[in-house]
Amino acid sequence: MPPPAGGGGSLSSSTSSTSATQNAAAASSTATTAASPPPSSLSGATATSFHMNENMLSSPVVSHKPDSSFNLSSAPSLAAAAVAQQDPTSGNTNRSTSFTLGIICAGVACLFASQNIMSPNLTSMAEEFNFDKEERDHLLGAELPLAYSVFSIPGAMTLGLLADCGSRQQLIVSVVLLGALATLCTAYVESYSPLFWLRVVSGTATNAVIPIAFSFIGDLYSPDNRSLPSTLVTAAMGVGILIGQVLAGVMGPRMGWRAPFVIISLPGLAAGVLTHSYVSEPMRGQSENAVAEML
Repeated sequence: MPPPAGGGGSLSSSTSSTSATQNAAAASSTATTAASPPPSSLSGATATSFHMNENMLSSPVVSHKPDSSFNLSSAPSLAAAAVAQQDPTSGNTNRSTSFTLGIICAGVACLFASQNIMSPNLTSMAEEFNFDKEERDHLLGAELPLAYSVFSIPGAMTLGLLADCGSRQQLIVSVVLLGALATLCTAYVESYSPLFWLRVVSGTATNAVIPIAFSFIGDLYSPDNRSLPSTLVTAAMGVGILIGQVLAGVMGPRMGWRAPFVIISLPGLAAGVLTHSYVSEPMRGQSENAVAEML
């Protein structure tokens, strides 16, 4: 018996639907296969990646060593050596520093020795210049100390300011020799006017040496070691005044008022020559802590 017409149509429809489903699955499988790389290519890429990593690990590492001329590990020791070399209180330079300080103190003492060298012999000086008692007190007792202490201020300030920009060693030599020569020339004056101006020059040198000497010592010694040198320089001022006045008082009545000026000037000339020959200019700021840390 032939199948009914309606049942045949249903079977044909079912068969075509099944075929369409199979075709769609096959197309999806083909697309997935095309999208994914083949096993051989995947394994090749993986092998290439591992090969690159192996080459990177096995390649020699470039060593960036610092040049032997500038070794960072030795920088602290080099800096310490530089500071020790610049430090005037180190063992090798302690003796020379003390010798330098001694010469400076000697020069300061010789300059200040001329400050009161006239006081014990004012009467004999007045007799030689034919001054009466009033002129002695006014000219020798008032004007000459004023010339030594006050009229010398402009020149002393100028020389003192030069200590900030010039060589302190040369300035000390200049003022010590200048004061010694002025003191020596005072012994040969024949009138009051040159005596007055020579006292101005002598006072200029004496007052100028104070800031120059302390500036020099400030770079010669560290802040922790400046107290004693500063005390010695200050003591040299008083010792010089004492020696000059005592020497004038002892020798003046016996040898005349001119002799003490000659005797006081000779050590001053010697101190100036020694300063020129044996004293070196220290580097500015070398003893300051901040500068020492940079060296």
